[in-house]
Amino acid sequence: MQIKSEDKKVHLKAIFIGVLMMPIHSYWISKIEGIVYKGGGASTDSLIWTTVYNMAILVVISYLIKRWGHKTFLSQADILAIFSMCNIAACVAGHDMVQILVPLITYPHWNATPENEWGQVLLPYLRNATIVSDRLTLSDYYTGESSLYNIRTLSYLLKPFLSWSGFIAVLLMVALSLNVLIHRKWTEVDRLSYPVVQLPLHLSAPNKEFFSNKLVWLGIGTSGTIQMINNIHRIFPAFPYIRLYYELGQYFTDPPWNA
Repeated sequence: MQIKSEDKKVHLKAIFIGVLMMPIHSYWISKIEGIVYKGGGASTDSLIWTTVYNMAILVVISYLIKRWGHKTFLSQADILAIFSMCNIAACVAGHDMVQILVPLITYPHWNATPENEWGQVLLPYLRNATIVSDRLTLSDYYTGESSLYNIRTLSYLLKPFLSWSGFIAVLLMVALSLNVLIHRKWTEVDRLSYPVVQLPLHLSAPNKEFFSNKLVWLGIGTSGTIQMINNIHRIFPAFPYIRLYYELGQYFTDPPWNA
């Protein structure tokens, strides 16, 4: 699907909306993966479903504003820009980045013992600016019944958080730069199809053909019904459950199939 020339410009309001949505989306991802799924979840999927949900809401809002005000609120490029910003926020706040980074920067000093000799073989090579070394702060973190929001705790966490924030910012900039360098060859020379972007691309299309496709609504209705039934089962175990996968590991007990 080609984006029309008038839809290629990203407006400042889209950047503003994206900046507002990024912390909210990060908080949502953290809650989903840290509390509901307890490790893994939305940010571990190739197509982050929470971002698609946000995108669908924006598409509906933009459509209603256009219908009532006869003026396009967000173009396709605007919606895709917000989609990209929320994806980046989800990846940073997700299971494979910040959610494991915080335990990692507190782990070495808290688990160093005379038996494992980390004090001699590991800790000297870790910079204080990248880890938390204060024992009382670590005790509050691991034992609980304390608050993050006090001056003493924040003073010991500030330097590692700033150090890693700078590193993550540079890492994202490098990734963006690599993307700029290779995107022309991948999209115009190799002409890769990028299946994972087809849903957001069609969802944000101004012609709204996506919403008039009966197969789309059949798929949404089927998957939504199954998910609703399984969520009810999760709350009320006596309610029927629709199995979506089967464990085949019991049939593969020998290496290398049991890896």
